[in-house]
Amino acid sequence: MSRTISEGLNNFLLDCDFFTDKKIKVLKANFGTEGITVYLYLLCEVYRNGFYLKVDDDFIYIISADLNIK
Repeated sequence: MSRTISEGLNNFLLDCDFFTDKKIKVLKANFGTEGITVYLYLLCEVYRNGFYLKVDDDFIYIISADLNIK
């Protein structure tokens, strides 16, 4: 029995020193924990959909609604 072919990944690696990365610290300093949440959300969306993300005019509203942030 063969496996079904999926477009994206089921999971991706996240380094243990994610929060000590300078880029993440700057992101948190500028946007707080909501910035990190949006970043992780985008990573999940990109990897789930096959390494690319199609963005339209409503995409920012979808993120806002999904994460319950303004």
